[in-house]
Amino acid sequence: MASFHHGDAMAMCVTGATGYIGSWLVQSLLKKGYLVHATARDLDKARQVLSNLGGNGKLKIFKADLDEEGSFDEAVKGCIGVFHVAASMEFNCDANQNIESSILAPALRGTTNLLQSCSKVGSVKRVIFTSSISTITAKDENGEWIHKIDESCLNPANLVWKKRPSGWVNSLATNLFSL
Repeated sequence: MASFHHGDAMAMCVTGATGYIGSWLVQSLLKKGYLVHATARDLDKARQVLSNLGGNGKLKIFKADLDEEGSFDEAVKGCIGVFHVAASMEFNCDANQNIESSILAPALRGTTNLLQSCSKVGSVKRVIFTSSISTITAKDENGEWIHKIDESCLNPANLVWKKRPSGWVNSLATNLFSL
């Protein structure tokens, strides 16, 4: 985890706080004594998912949507760091679907909206963008299983365009952000 001073209970923002990684990240930051600004599209779901974390008043939940410009303004206000875990999600992708407009454009727009909010407030010193396991593969170019998966296993963007995988497809967007 990034090294931020937390003796004075600095504030951190976690986008996508109701997701698996986001909720664990919120819990970890709270345990380390940070103030946490958690964002979610659905406040009821966020309260339900995050209510058992407690936080002793150190957890604030904000409604924010990657598609809405300015929706992260309040959430990042006063934060020194932002963990960008939220992702545009698309299920049941059709092989003929336009991946650029369905997956890539929303991911770029959402990240741009978040970064614009961070730029406005002036307190954010670092933004940590998380990627996805979708950016890597467990097979080499010959189709053989790889036993050690690391940065050398990145799926080239042109391969993702060619394969047009189905399901939740953010591998192209995260590949481009990770480069």
